[in-house]
Amino acid sequence: MDTEQQYTKTNKIVQRIEQDWKIALDQCNQILREQPNHQGALALRHRLTQTFFPEWHYAMINDEVRNNAYYRAFQKTDWTDKTVLEIGTGSGLLAMLMVKSGAEHVYSCEYNPLIANAAVEIIKRNGFAGSVTVIPKISTQLQIPEDLPEPADILVTETLGADFFNESIMLSMQDARNRLLVANPKILPASATLRGFLFSSAHVKKSFKVNHYRGIDLSAFNKFSQYKNFQLCGIDQVPHEVLSNTKPLFQVNLEKNTASKIDQVSFTVAASGLCDGLVYWMDIALDSICTFSSAPYVQEEQQTHWRQCIHFFDEPLEVHSGQTINVNVIQNDDFIRFTLK
Repeated sequence: MDTEQQYTKTNKIVQRIEQDWKIALDQCNQILREQPNHQGALALRHRLTQTFFPEWHYAMINDEVRNNAYYRAFQKTDWTDKTVLEIGTGSGLLAMLMVKSGAEHVYSCEYNPLIANAAVEIIKRNGFAGSVTVIPKISTQLQIPEDLPEPADILVTETLGADFFNESIMLSMQDARNRLLVANPKILPASATLRGFLFSSAHVKKSFKVNHYRGIDLSAFNKFSQYKNFQLCGIDQVPHEVLSNTKPLFQVNLEKNTASKIDQVSFTVAASGLCDGLVYWMDIALDSICTFSSAPYVQEEQQTHWRQCIHFFDEPLEVHSGQTINVNVIQNDDFIRFTLK
Protein backbone atom coordinates (compact mmCIF):
# COMPACT_ATOMS: atom_id res chain seq x y z
CA MET A 1 0.00 0.00 0.00
CA ASP A 2 1.54 3.33 -1.07
CA THR A 3 1.50 6.49 1.05
CA GLU A 4 -1.50 8.05 -0.69
CA GLN A 5 -3.61 4.89 -0.34
CA GLN A 6 -2.65 4.59 3.33
CA TYR A 7 -3.62 8.23 3.95
CA THR A 8 -6.97 7.70 2.21
CA LYS A 9 -7.67 4.62 4.34
CA THR A 10 -6.80 6.29 7.63
CA ASN A 11 -8.69 9.45 6.67
CA LYS A 12 -11.84 7.36 6.18
CA ILE A 13 -11.37 5.93 9.69
CA VAL A 14 -11.08 9.44 11.14
CA GLN A 15 -14.20 10.56 9.28
CA ARG A 16 -16.12 7.55 10.59
CA ILE A 17 -15.07 8.34 14.16
CA GLU A 18 -16.22 11.95 13.72
CA GLN A 19 -19.54 10.79 12.28
CA ASP A 20 -20.05 8.43 15.23
CA TRP A 21 -19.72 11.18 17.84
CA LYS A 22 -22.07 13.45 15.88
CA ILE A 23 -24.67 10.67 15.84
CA ALA A 24 -24.14 10.07 19.56
CA LEU A 25 -24.66 13.76 20.33
CA ASP A 26 -27.81 13.95 18.21
CA GLN A 27 -29.23 10.89 19.97
CA CYS A 28 -28.44 12.37 23.39
CA ASN A 29 -30.29 15.55 22.46
CA GLN A 30 -33.24 13.56 21.17
CA ILE A 31 -33.46 11.62 24.45
CA LEU A 32 -33.20 14.83 26.49
CA ARG A 33 -35.98 16.51 24.54
CA GLU A 34 -38.26 13.73 25.73
CA GLN A 35 -36.64 13.12 29.14
CA PRO A 36 -34.79 16.33 30.20
CA ASN A 37 -33.36 14.74 33.36
CA HIS A 38 -32.12 11.48 31.86
CA GLN A 39 -28.87 10.96 33.80
CA GLY A 40 -27.10 8.77 31.25
CA ALA A 41 -27.81 11.10 28.34
CA LEU A 42 -26.81 14.16 30.39
CA ALA A 43 -23.52 12.55 31.41
CA LEU A 44 -22.67 11.41 27.86
CA ARG A 45 -23.55 14.80 26.34
CA HIS A 46 -21.32 16.45 28.93
CA ARG A 47 -18.38 14.20 27.99
CA LEU A 48 -18.97 14.70 24.26
CA THR A 49 -19.14 18.49 24.45
CA GLN A 50 -16.11 18.60 26.75
CA THR A 51 -14.20 16.70 24.09
CA PHE A 52 -15.53 18.37 20.96
CA PHE A 53 -16.22 21.94 22.09
CA PRO A 54 -12.91 23.51 23.13
CA GLU A 55 -13.62 25.91 25.99
CA TRP A 56 -10.74 28.16 24.94
CA HIS A 57 -13.22 29.65 22.45
CA TYR A 58 -14.63 31.78 25.26
CA ALA A 59 -11.24 33.27 26.13
CA MET A 60 -10.46 33.75 22.45
CA ILE A 61 -13.71 35.59 21.71
CA ASN A 62 -13.12 37.86 24.72
CA ASP A 63 -9.51 38.58 23.71
CA GLU A 64 -9.62 42.31 22.98
CA VAL A 65 -5.96 42.47 21.92
CA ARG A 66 -6.60 39.86 19.26
CA ASN A 67 -9.96 41.29 18.23
CA ASN A 68 -8.67 44.85 18.00
CA ALA A 69 -5.65 43.82 15.92
CA TYR A 70 -7.84 42.01 13.40
CA TYR A 71 -10.37 44.86 13.29
CA ARG A 72 -7.63 47.45 12.69
CA ALA A 73 -6.24 45.32 9.88
CA PHE A 74 -9.72 44.91 8.38
CA GLN A 75 -10.25 48.67 8.47
CA LYS A 76 -7.10 49.12 6.37
CA THR A 77 -8.03 46.42 3.83
CA ASP A 78 -9.45 47.17 0.38
CA TRP A 79 -12.45 44.84 0.07
CA THR A 80 -13.77 46.31 -3.20
CA ASP A 81 -14.89 43.59 -5.63
CA LYS A 82 -12.99 40.98 -3.59
CA THR A 83 -14.04 37.38 -2.96
CA VAL A 84 -13.28 36.63 0.70
CA LEU A 85 -12.61 33.26 2.32
CA GLU A 86 -12.28 32.74 6.06
CA ILE A 87 -10.92 29.47 7.42
CA GLY A 88 -12.30 28.77 10.89
CA THR A 89 -15.64 30.47 11.50
CA GLY A 90 -15.69 30.11 15.27
CA SER A 91 -18.39 32.43 16.60
CA GLY A 92 -18.55 34.34 13.32
CA LEU A 93 -17.07 37.43 14.97
CA LEU A 94 -14.23 38.04 12.51
CA ALA A 95 -16.49 37.48 9.49
CA MET A 96 -18.94 40.08 10.81
CA LEU A 97 -16.09 42.51 11.50
CA MET A 98 -14.97 42.08 7.89
CA VAL A 99 -18.44 43.03 6.66
CA LYS A 100 -18.50 46.01 9.03
CA SER A 101 -15.17 47.03 7.49
CA GLY A 102 -16.42 46.90 3.91
CA ALA A 103 -16.43 43.28 2.73
CA GLU A 104 -19.46 42.63 0.53
CA HIS A 105 -19.65 38.92 1.36
CA VAL A 106 -17.58 36.47 3.40
CA TYR A 107 -17.51 32.72 2.80
CA SER A 108 -16.46 31.12 6.08
CA CYS A 109 -15.90 27.42 6.78
CA GLU A 110 -16.08 25.57 10.10
CA TYR A 111 -15.46 21.84 10.49
CA ASN A 112 -17.09 21.49 13.94
CA PRO A 113 -20.87 21.23 13.43
CA LEU A 114 -21.64 22.41 16.98
CA ILE A 115 -19.70 25.60 16.40
CA ALA A 116 -20.91 26.06 12.82
CA ASN A 117 -24.56 25.89 13.95
CA ALA A 118 -23.92 28.41 16.73
CA ALA A 119 -22.18 30.75 14.27
CA VAL A 120 -25.16 30.64 11.91
CA GLU A 121 -27.46 31.60 14.79
CA ILE A 122 -25.17 34.44 15.93
CA ILE A 123 -24.72 35.80 12.40
CA LYS A 124 -28.48 35.75 11.78
CA ARG A 125 -29.24 37.34 15.18
CA ASN A 126 -26.88 40.23 14.37
CA GLY A 127 -28.29 40.89 10.91
CA PHE A 128 -25.39 39.54 8.84
CA ALA A 129 -27.09 36.46 7.35
CA GLY A 130 -27.13 37.98 3.87
CA SER A 131 -23.43 38.87 4.03
CA VAL A 132 -21.80 35.81 5.65
CA THR A 133 -22.12 32.24 4.40
CA VAL A 134 -21.09 29.57 6.92
CA ILE A 135 -19.97 26.35 5.24
CA PRO A 136 -19.92 23.41 7.71
CA LYS A 137 -16.80 21.78 6.27
CA ILE A 138 -13.09 21.64 6.90
CA SER A 139 -11.30 23.90 4.43
CA THR A 140 -9.58 21.00 2.67
CA GLN A 141 -13.03 19.73 1.60
CA LEU A 142 -14.16 23.02 0.05
CA GLN A 143 -14.80 23.01 -3.67
CA ILE A 144 -15.15 25.66 -6.35
CA PRO A 145 -17.86 26.51 -7.39
CA GLU A 146 -19.96 24.31 -5.04
CA ASP A 147 -18.87 26.10 -1.86
CA LEU A 148 -16.90 29.12 -3.04
CA PRO A 149 -18.07 30.79 -6.29
CA GLU A 150 -14.54 31.56 -7.48
CA PRO A 151 -10.96 31.66 -6.17
CA ALA A 152 -10.71 34.05 -3.24
CA ASP A 153 -8.75 37.29 -3.42
CA ILE A 154 -8.48 37.57 0.37
CA LEU A 155 -7.96 34.80 2.92
CA VAL A 156 -8.44 35.43 6.63
CA THR A 157 -7.81 32.89 9.36
CA GLU A 158 -7.23 32.72 13.09
CA THR A 159 -6.53 29.01 13.29
CA LEU A 160 -3.58 29.75 15.54
CA GLY A 161 -2.60 27.23 18.17
CA ALA A 162 -0.42 28.44 21.04
CA ASP A 163 2.56 26.88 19.22
CA PHE A 164 1.24 28.28 15.90
CA PHE A 165 1.11 24.78 14.37
CA ASN A 166 -1.38 22.65 16.26
CA GLU A 167 -4.50 23.79 14.42
CA SER A 168 -2.83 22.76 11.13
CA ILE A 169 -2.56 26.30 9.78
CA MET A 170 0.36 25.41 7.50
CA LEU A 171 -1.53 22.55 5.87
CA SER A 172 -4.73 24.53 5.39
CA MET A 173 -2.85 27.53 3.99
CA GLN A 174 -0.99 25.43 1.44
CA ASP A 175 -4.14 23.61 0.36
CA ALA A 176 -6.01 26.90 0.01
CA ARG A 177 -3.17 28.39 -2.02
CA ASN A 178 -3.18 25.36 -4.33
CA ARG A 179 -6.96 25.19 -4.90
CA LEU A 180 -8.98 28.08 -3.48
CA LEU A 181 -7.06 31.34 -3.96
CA VAL A 182 -6.03 33.64 -6.78
CA ALA A 183 -2.36 33.74 -7.76
CA ASN A 184 -1.31 36.58 -5.43
CA PRO A 185 -3.85 36.70 -2.60
CA LYS A 186 -3.93 38.96 0.41
CA ILE A 187 -3.58 36.79 3.51
CA LEU A 188 -4.27 37.78 7.12
CA PRO A 189 -2.17 37.06 9.13
CA ALA A 190 0.73 37.86 6.80
CA SER A 191 3.52 36.36 8.92
CA ALA A 192 4.47 34.68 12.18
CA THR A 193 7.58 34.10 14.28
CA LEU A 194 8.18 31.70 17.16
CA ARG A 195 10.70 32.81 19.80
CA GLY A 196 11.93 31.17 22.96
CA PHE A 197 14.54 30.78 25.70
CA LEU A 198 15.93 28.08 27.98
CA PHE A 199 14.37 27.93 31.44
CA SER A 200 14.42 26.24 34.81
CA SER A 201 11.42 25.81 37.09
CA ALA A 202 10.74 23.19 39.72
CA HIS A 203 7.23 24.67 40.02
CA VAL A 204 6.39 24.12 36.34
CA LYS A 205 7.94 20.69 36.33
CA LYS A 206 5.71 19.60 39.21
CA SER A 207 2.68 20.46 37.08
CA PHE A 208 3.71 18.16 34.23
CA LYS A 209 6.19 15.61 35.59
CA VAL A 210 6.16 13.05 38.42
CA ASN A 211 9.03 11.21 40.05
CA HIS A 212 9.00 9.47 43.44
CA TYR A 213 6.96 9.63 46.61
CA ARG A 214 8.08 7.77 49.76
CA GLY A 215 10.22 5.41 47.70
CA ILE A 216 7.45 4.72 45.16
CA ASP A 217 8.55 5.23 41.54
CA LEU A 218 5.79 7.06 39.60
CA SER A 219 7.87 8.11 36.58
CA ALA A 220 6.09 5.77 34.13
CA PHE A 221 3.23 8.28 34.25
CA ASN A 222 5.45 10.77 32.42
CA LYS A 223 4.89 9.01 29.10
CA PHE A 224 1.52 10.76 28.82
CA SER A 225 3.12 14.21 28.88
CA GLN A 226 5.59 13.03 26.24
CA TYR A 227 2.70 12.31 23.88
CA LYS A 228 2.10 16.06 23.64
CA ASN A 229 4.29 18.34 21.55
CA PHE A 230 4.08 21.03 24.23
CA GLN A 231 2.48 22.01 27.53
CA LEU A 232 0.81 25.35 28.22
CA CYS A 233 1.90 27.68 31.00
CA GLY A 234 1.70 31.36 31.87
CA ILE A 235 5.39 31.37 32.67
CA ASP A 236 5.42 34.88 34.15
CA GLN A 237 2.80 33.81 36.69
CA VAL A 238 4.93 31.08 38.30
CA PRO A 239 8.41 30.89 39.87
CA HIS A 240 11.05 30.22 37.20
CA GLU A 241 14.49 31.25 36.01
CA VAL A 242 15.42 32.40 32.50
CA LEU A 243 18.70 30.70 31.64
CA SER A 244 19.50 32.06 28.17
CA ASN A 245 18.98 34.73 25.57
CA THR A 246 15.83 34.71 23.41
CA LYS A 247 16.18 33.34 19.87
CA PRO A 248 13.86 32.87 16.85
CA LEU A 249 12.80 29.23 16.45
CA PHE A 250 10.66 29.48 13.33
CA GLN A 251 9.62 32.18 10.85
CA VAL A 252 7.03 32.10 8.08
CA ASN A 253 5.56 34.62 5.65
CA LEU A 254 2.12 33.22 4.84
CA GLU A 255 1.32 35.89 2.28
CA LYS A 256 4.52 35.36 0.29
CA ASN A 257 4.48 31.60 0.94
CA THR A 258 8.02 31.50 2.32
CA ALA A 259 9.34 29.94 5.52
CA SER A 260 12.80 30.03 7.06
CA LYS A 261 13.85 26.49 7.80
CA ILE A 262 15.72 26.56 11.12
CA ASP A 263 17.31 23.21 11.89
CA GLN A 264 19.31 24.26 14.92
CA VAL A 265 19.25 27.13 17.39
CA SER A 266 22.28 28.11 19.48
CA PHE A 267 21.45 29.63 22.86
CA THR A 268 23.99 31.47 25.01
CA VAL A 269 23.54 30.57 28.68
CA ALA A 270 23.08 33.69 30.80
CA ALA A 271 22.76 32.01 34.20
CA SER A 272 24.01 28.67 35.48
CA GLY A 273 21.37 26.16 36.55
CA LEU A 274 19.49 22.98 35.75
CA CYS A 275 17.77 23.55 32.41
CA ASP A 276 14.37 21.87 32.12
CA GLY A 277 13.60 22.86 28.54
CA LEU A 278 12.29 25.67 26.36
CA VAL A 279 9.67 28.35 26.85
CA TYR A 280 8.40 29.69 23.52
CA TRP A 281 5.60 31.83 22.09
CA MET A 282 4.32 33.30 18.83
CA ASP A 283 4.49 36.84 17.43
CA ILE A 284 1.82 37.42 14.79
CA ALA A 285 1.81 40.18 12.15
CA LEU A 286 -1.53 40.64 10.42
CA ASP A 287 0.20 43.23 8.24
CA SER A 288 3.17 45.57 8.65
CA ILE A 289 1.43 47.53 11.45
CA CYS A 290 -1.25 45.39 13.15
CA THR A 291 0.43 42.81 15.38
CA PHE A 292 -0.08 40.81 18.58
CA SER A 293 1.96 38.35 20.61
CA SER A 294 1.67 35.67 23.25
CA ALA A 295 5.02 36.69 24.77
CA PRO A 296 5.46 36.73 28.56
CA TYR A 297 6.34 39.79 30.66
CA VAL A 298 4.10 42.24 28.76
CA GLN A 299 1.76 44.87 30.18
CA GLU A 300 -1.75 43.64 31.03
CA GLU A 301 -3.30 45.64 28.18
CA GLN A 302 -1.05 43.78 25.71
CA GLN A 303 -1.76 40.27 26.99
CA THR A 304 -3.62 37.79 24.80
CA HIS A 305 -5.57 34.68 25.81
CA TRP A 306 -2.76 32.46 24.53
CA ARG A 307 -0.21 31.29 27.03
CA GLN A 308 3.38 30.24 26.45
CA CYS A 309 4.41 26.78 25.31
CA ILE A 310 6.69 24.61 27.40
CA HIS A 311 8.87 21.94 25.80
CA PHE A 312 10.64 19.71 28.33
CA PHE A 313 13.87 18.04 27.36
CA ASP A 314 13.97 14.29 27.99
CA GLU A 315 16.29 14.90 30.92
CA PRO A 316 17.26 18.16 32.70
CA LEU A 317 20.59 19.58 31.54
CA GLU A 318 23.13 21.28 33.80
CA VAL A 319 24.25 24.50 32.10
CA HIS A 320 26.84 27.16 32.95
CA SER A 321 26.97 30.89 32.27
CA GLY A 322 28.61 31.66 28.90
CA GLN A 323 28.06 28.14 27.57
CA THR A 324 26.50 27.58 24.12
CA ILE A 325 23.62 25.08 24.01
CA ASN A 326 22.61 23.79 20.59
CA VAL A 327 18.97 22.74 20.25
CA ASN A 328 17.76 20.82 17.20
CA VAL A 329 14.46 21.94 15.67
CA ILE A 330 12.19 19.25 14.23
CA GLN A 331 9.38 20.86 12.25
CA ASN A 332 6.84 19.85 9.66
CA ASP A 333 3.47 21.26 8.61
CA ASP A 334 1.74 19.95 11.75
CA PHE A 335 4.10 20.47 14.68
CA ILE A 336 7.41 21.73 15.97
CA ARG A 337 9.56 19.87 18.53
CA PHE A 338 13.02 20.31 20.01
CA THR A 339 15.84 17.98 21.01
CA LEU A 340 19.29 18.53 22.45
CA LYS A 341 22.20 17.84 20.10
